[in-house]
Amino acid sequence: MELNKDIKIKKPEENLQKRLQDDFVVKNMPSFNSLSATSYEGEELSSTNKYHHPSGKNINGSGQARSSKSVGLIIIVAGVLVICGLFYLAYRFLIVPSMAPSVTPETLSNQQKNQAPLADLSDSVVEPLINPDTEVVSSTDEVVPVEVIPEDLVLEEKDNLVLPTVVDSDSDGLSDAAELFLGTNTQLSDTDNDGYSDLEEIMSGYNPNGAGKLEENNNLAFFSNLAGGFAVIYPHDWELNIVSPDSTLFAAPDDSFMQISREDSGQINTDIISWYQKKFGDIDMLSQDRFIESNFGPGIISADGQIAYFLGPDNRNIYVIEYIKSGEATPYIEIFRMMVSTLMPL
Repeated sequence: MELNKDIKIKKPEENLQKRLQDDFVVKNMPSFNSLSATSYEGEELSSTNKYHHPSGKNINGSGQARSSKSVGLIIIVAGVLVICGLFYLAYRFLIVPSMAPSVTPETLSNQQKNQAPLADLSDSVVEPLINPDTEVVSSTDEVVPVEVIPEDLVLEEKDNLVLPTVVDSDSDGLSDAAELFLGTNTQLSDTDNDGYSDLEEIMSGYNPNGAGKLEENNNLAFFSNLAGGFAVIYPHDWELNIVSPDSTLFAAPDDSFMQISREDSGQINTDIISWYQKKFGDIDMLSQDRFIESNFGPGIISADGQIAYFLGPDNRNIYVIEYIKSGEATPYIEIFRMMVSTLMPL
């Protein structure tokens, strides 16, 4: 009985050891994902270190499938790009040149022969391509009417732009520019209200801006040139420039000026008319209004009214007073006439 007890006691220990060994073997077996349960005993690693199925397929086939798809997509894209490049090269170098017209040296020379030389065109009458009285068609096929301006209107506008307008606000015969230097009122024809117009008083030697003679006008000055042998009344605000004993300038603000000069005629003259006849030879053309009187005696004024000639007391020297204007207008012509009438010998 004691022996049997010993045997019964030992059996549980043996069973426990066997269970522990089996459990150790199971835990140390390769993963099921790496090996097939049916091929554990005879399979080995291949030359690529990958496990193979007995049927010949790789166990990790899903990873290789994804790699193959990527490579295939790249090949397709590259092929499409190559085909597009070939189409572009064919269009650029084959189709486009074939569509352009060919020009050979022969055709170019024929075209040049058909063109008229410049010398021939200059000798021929060429009709204008566009009639100024008709409509002009622009490059965009839009019809644009052309406004035809009369020639006389164009000339009038040009004159207005180039020539200053001589304004006489009070219509007394004196320009507003002249009245500014005479001290008279541009809005009154008779500034001092004595019954005589401003121009009448100036030409008669009287002060248009008050009582007395011209020399009593504070806006005027008396100039005497002993070396030149003359005296004259001129606007006080004008610049005086004695160039030489034989030439004196009176400059206006608009760059025009009056010049009084003495010229030696080289001979003794009986009167101003005989000198003028020898100098210009058109004495028969003189009208009565071109003869003037001054302190020098009788004188002759030019046809444009801007140059006056007087014979000096020695009957040899000729005194010339000239209005040299800066433009075409003559806003100071009345002042010129005033200086002519007041010119006197010394």
